[in-house]
Amino acid sequence: MILNYGENIRNFLANRKWVDRIVSKLEKNRFDKIVQKRKKLFLPDNAFLVSNSALIETLKNDGILHLPAYFSFSQEEVEDLQQLLKKNAKEADSVQTFYPDPIPDSLIKLYKDSFIENLINHSRGFSSPKKLLRLYHSTPLAEETGSFLWHHDGLFNYFKVLVYLSSVEIDNGPLAYCVGSNKNNWEYYSYERSRFQDEALNQYEKKYFTGNIGDVIVLDANGIHKASNPNPGYDRIVASLAFVDFDSNQSTDHIYARDNKLSYLKS
Repeated sequence: MILNYGENIRNFLANRKWVDRIVSKLEKNRFDKIVQKRKKLFLPDNAFLVSNSALIETLKNDGILHLPAYFSFSQEEVEDLQQLLKKNAKEADSVQTFYPDPIPDSLIKLYKDSFIENLINHSRGFSSPKKLLRLYHSTPLAEETGSFLWHHDGLFNYFKVLVYLSSVEIDNGPLAYCVGSNKNNWEYYSYERSRFQDEALNQYEKKYFTGNIGDVIVLDANGIHKASNPNPGYDRIVASLAFVDFDSNQSTDHIYARDNKLSYLKS
């Protein structure tokens, strides 16, 4: 009874707007200090800036970038990753999720890709110390919740790289993004205040990113996005590389990085 009472109090406070604002402000201030230090240490590559200026500007302004056929995977590699998910995945954010450790050989090229990392670093002016790999499987939901609702992932500059491991058309539930919404300066993060109804987003162009196995999508997850709900009989398999900048309660990736001792995060 006492434990339930304490949990009820925590839930009550978490849903108060003034509590949300205080917690969010402290979190943003903490991150801003970290970012300012990193920006002072970052040395831009001028040759990279010049040769990739169009891609960098797209990522800055739109918050998202689609690189078709960036990676190639053999049928065997795709099947192995699918089996890995099937054997190990657990539900998180309304999808079946697995954080592999060690990183599968077929995804080392994603983890170590310097071109994508340079695009992200030069678009925001600093580099991230840690990257977290996640596999997930989207299947149809009777009631859309979690990542299937329009949302942003945090109060800070939080980038992800998605790689499609299955062909994705509209039926499969492609990633959807509100172009330019990454420029918002969010004041609150709580689940309720980071979710949006479709009709509240009419000022944005909503893009749905269909694609093929090996397509890459780079996104600022501070922008408004969602995983579309697949139609019955369809699904979607994705590898995600999150650039994790500091301990936070603001995303599944940050919580997992904090609470689990993944071997590759120790370096």
